[in-house]
Amino acid sequence: MTRSTFLTTATTAAVTTLLPTTILPSPAFAKFGESIYVSPSAAVVDREVLGSAPVQKSVESLVSYKAAVTDLCGKLKSDGQADLVPAIRTTFDFALLRTSLNTLGTAFDEDTQRSLDRISRLIIQDVQELEAASAFKGGGRSEIRRANVEKKLNKLEGAFGELLAFAK
Repeated sequence: MTRSTFLTTATTAAVTTLLPTTILPSPAFAKFGESIYVSPSAAVVDREVLGSAPVQKSVESLVSYKAAVTDLCGKLKSDGQADLVPAIRTTFDFALLRTSLNTLGTAFDEDTQRSLDRISRLIIQDVQELEAASAFKGGGRSEIRRANVEKKLNKLEGAFGELLAFAK
């Protein structure tokens, strides 16, 4: 037996005798496999803050943003070559959109705000991607590009729906 083999065997034997025979799950991992984000049904809401004028105004603006996405979907379905970029730029002012998203979050606890922040980041990113995908390059929009824009519109509409589910 070589020295390295002996040392490996001795170390392994020493370590295994020190290990517990049963491994107990850590309380930190008690929810292993579950989402770290809060669902709308489990959200902790401050109803007084949710009913306040600024939060209700932000909810109304978010509903109008979702309606605008639905309108853009209708425009694209009726005319696959519709220029959506001007409507996207005028409708989705990032400063106003971000303010509405942040104001809505004030009515919820910290864990729920983490979920809302994730959805808010997705909405901002989706609007940017939608604007980039909607731009015309060269003559018109191919069927592939039209389908891509439609997919991004549907994704954005779903994100607004997911966010507004917290405000019900």
